[in-house]
Amino acid sequence: MRVAVAGCCHGELDKIYETLALAERRGSGPVDLLLCCGDFQAVRNEADLRCMAVPPKYRHMQTFYRYYSGEKKAPVLTIFIGGNHEASNHLQELPYGGWVAPNIYYLGLAGVVKYRGVRIGGISGIFKSHDYRKGHFECPPYNSSTIRSIYHVRNIEVYKLKQATDKDQAGKETKFLALDKCLPHRDFLQVLEIEHDPSAPEYLEYDVEWLTVLRATDDLINVTGGLWNMP
Repeated sequence: MRVAVAGCCHGELDKIYETLALAERRGSGPVDLLLCCGDFQAVRNEADLRCMAVPPKYRHMQTFYRYYSGEKKAPVLTIFIGGNHEASNHLQELPYGGWVAPNIYYLGLAGVVKYRGVRIGGISGIFKSHDYRKGHFECPPYNSSTIRSIYHVRNIEVYKLKQATDKDQAGKETKFLALDKCLPHRDFLQVLEIEHDPSAPEYLEYDVEWLTVLRATDDLINVTGGLWNMP
């Protein structure tokens, strides 16, 4: 299975898919899956722009709204996590993940899914120690503080992902890609060959173990700004 990995997208979906098409023509065949590693910027409208923690001069619609409206459709299944430049009001509507547009799936605050037998997990946001032990207390309308703290990773999400760790992968080599922003002459996209299960469905599936983890940790959800620890 050919998997493309993109760095910070910053809403430049048209450019990313165009680059992907070029890579397919130059490579050995079509790409099956695109993974976007943060700063996706799923901006639908002007209201979403105002919920991004960036200076006004960087608040641009870019091209995601065309896929959200149905004007365009993602040519390849796309899965993404959130970063620190996001329309936080939009993503906050999907804390457990979900479809933000046809063929474009958000993993949520933390999430695990399966595609063609491959488990795909991720966690959204960036780490800030002073917010790590707090609950998810932010809600619109955001102020100058919560518009930033909302994308800070919380210990509950890390705790949940640790419960879903694949025991079979223990001790195996981990590949790490450090990709750039989607800009000219930058390395912002890489295509990898990943082993998969040929008998598995060619569509996105829920991960049963992850659903079990979500149910088992439901009573740990905290929506206050108080500090607390996981069990």
